[in-house]
Amino acid sequence: MPNKALEQLTSKQEGLAICWLGNLSWVLRADGLTIAFDLDLESKERLAPSPIPTAELGRALDIHFITHQHGDHFNGATTKILVEVSECLFVVPANCLERARSYGIPDHRIHVARPFEPFQIMGLSMEPKRAFHGHTDFSVYRGASE
Repeated sequence: MPNKALEQLTSKQEGLAICWLGNLSWVLRADGLTIAFDLDLESKERLAPSPIPTAELGRALDIHFITHQHGDHFNGATTKILVEVSECLFVVPANCLERARSYGIPDHRIHVARPFEPFQIMGLSMEPKRAFHGHTDFSVYRGASE
């Protein structure tokens, strides 16, 4: 039986469709592409399973953007499933390149994003910005967006 949430998302032909998958994981559909951000779908810490199972999402996914190396943003178990069942491209910060390779992502599916270096991917124009990740006592975690 097809996943209803995925079916609704991918059937969107005009405009924007967006779905929150829990934690910091988002998937959207726009311009005929299915794009995800920070998929953390296989974490043992999840309080509930993702409304769209990783393998099903992977078969529809075109691009997965990773914001930084923390496991709840760049989840190894989720990534390994996506590598196996999907042909999606992975956009990662430069400091996540080795981690991406360690998860088995082939180099031809990896695009390294660097702050203030625009690029094109699958017909989309991207302009990466430096992100600042919150940390304890209102400080900034420096390693989050290298």
